Amino acid sequence: MVKETWLLAQSEAALGWQRERASLEEIRRDEAEDREHLLGLFQESEAKAEGLAAQLAMAVAEADRLRTALAVCEDQLQRSRSEAFWDRVMQEVRALLPLEGGMTSEEILAALQPWTKRGASVAKQRLNPGTLRIKMEDRAHWGRYLVALGDGRFGRQAG
Repeated sequence: MVKETWLLAQSEAALGWQRERASLEEIRRDEAEDREHLLGLFQESEAKAEGLAAQLAMAVAEADRLRTALAVCEDQLQRSRSEAFWDRVMQEVRALLPLEGGMTSEEILAALQPWTKRGASVAKQRLNPGTLRIKMEDRAHWGRYLVALGDGRFGRQAG
């Protein structure tokens, strides 16, 4: 009887160990599946992150391109405003000049309207006799509004 009890106990213990091994094996398989699943998620996340990094790099490059284009547009706008301002000044200068004879840049500057003098800040240039003379020489050179009479005097262009 002791032998039978012993064999029965061994049999039950072996069965318990077998169940425990099966349970541990199932846990190990589940953990392996979880590990594979998590590894797949990680790799997928890495691929998405790389894609987002590429999109970010493209967006940064596009932003740089747009900043450059904006700077060019702002420069062109400033030049256009400046040219329009100086054309208005030259129209006012032409109206100030006598029909016969001429005036120097100092004389013309003294006769310009106050708002014209203040408007030079829009053109980002100082309105002084030297700047006015240079602008008038340029217009005279191209045959617009004025003619250079020599000795620093300017007259109306005919027409």
